[in-house]
Amino acid sequence: LCGIVTKCTLVTNCRHFYCTDCIDGITIEYDGFAICPLDDNRLFSDSLCKVEGNDALNRSRVRCPNAGHGCEYTGYLQEAGEHFRGCRFQPVPCSNCGSTYGYSDFVYHRLHC
Repeated sequence: LCGIVTKCTLVTNCRHFYCTDCIDGITIEYDGFAICPLDDNRLFSDSLCKVEGNDALNRSRVRCPNAGHGCEYTGYLQEAGEHFRGCRFQPVPCSNCGSTYGYSDFVYHRLHC
């Protein structure tokens, strides 16, 4: 749901990938089962599998972790690291006011802070 892939990524019985925070946040239940928000399939907690070094995961499309700061990048996991290292939306804390801004907005903010 968040599009962020962590070292502890889980795959469901319907073959969708989630971080542990997203899995923990799925609270919609029907007849005692959690429901996958992507395809409405029932999720079974005993079928959740931790994914490590999986080729299917590397070919999954992911969002940049800086999406909350304005980055619209979506690409394959195996290529996301390169994007992330040069992302213009890396969060930068302002030492003057304590707010956090994406790098691309930070210079403008500092001129007016």
